[in-house]
Amino acid sequence: MKTIVIHDSCGERPLKFFIVDGDKTHLHGVYVGQAGIAEEAEAEVIEIIESAESFDSFPIIAVDSDTVVITVGFIP
Repeated sequence: MKTIVIHDSCGERPLKFFIVDGDKTHLHGVYVGQAGIAEEAEAEVIEIIESAESFDSFPIIAVDSDTVVITVGFIP
């Protein structure tokens, strides 16, 4: 299973897309800097954004029957 992560900078920058192995649906809706978000979840989002290969457009080639899509980001 793969997860496509949409990185939303709340209008500060264009969307970025990442492909990571495994199910990361537990991170859907996690925005770093948002009140009430667990530090572990924030750290995992930051790790994905800093270490995974990024794409400027939706990586449709990575989509198959068990691919999930989530949105994460940073509060400006």
